[in-house]
Amino acid sequence: VITVRASNVYLNLNGRSLTGPGNKQGIGVLVENVTGVCVRDGIIGGFGIGVRVAGSNNVRLQGLKILANDLGGSPPDVEIGIMLANSRAVLVKDNVISRVFLGIFVRGGGSGGNRIVENTITGAMNGMLGICYNPVPGSPAAPQGDLVYNNLISRFTTGIATSDQTRNNIFRENDIAYFSMAVSEAVAGSNVFVDNTATMMQP
Repeated sequence: VITVRASNVYLNLNGRSLTGPGNKQGIGVLVENVTGVCVRDGIIGGFGIGVRVAGSNNVRLQGLKILANDLGGSPPDVEIGIMLANSRAVLVKDNVISRVFLGIFVRGGGSGGNRIVENTITGAMNGMLGICYNPVPGSPAAPQGDLVYNNLISRFTTGIATSDQTRNNIFRENDIAYFSMAVSEAVAGSNVFVDNTATMMQP
């Protein structure tokens, strides 16, 4: 619905709603190849991806409510709350993401120095991953140097998952209520996990 391809844009939705076509189609807000952009305070629903930030730097996503429909499926045909791809210095703060297959998805070796903080990320019957770190297609490189803390991650099969090349990220003080696994780290010890709280839920 909204595409930002200019730098230094401040997009305050002021509580307004962006509603997509449903059926896991489209992107609510796309921020692409820019710097210095802020998107905040709106309701985004009915899309395949609520917000996608690609090839961008110094972006802030704050105070958004991203609503999906728990439609399940198999990647890439799923509902995703927020995706960061090859982007740096992105702040993802104080957002509420619900009924998604995948909550926050950070991809690519060009991603790093991002902060993901104080978000509420909730799945439902078909929620698979709360926060996931992995490469983009065509390159094995994955994000490094992010700080992920004080998030509530609830009702997903796995709370936090990282790929083989995901390294040197810090995950701390997150609260994870999971169905199968709190953390799936492909290479044990390649990231820092400290002071996270985890509890298994009943389906």
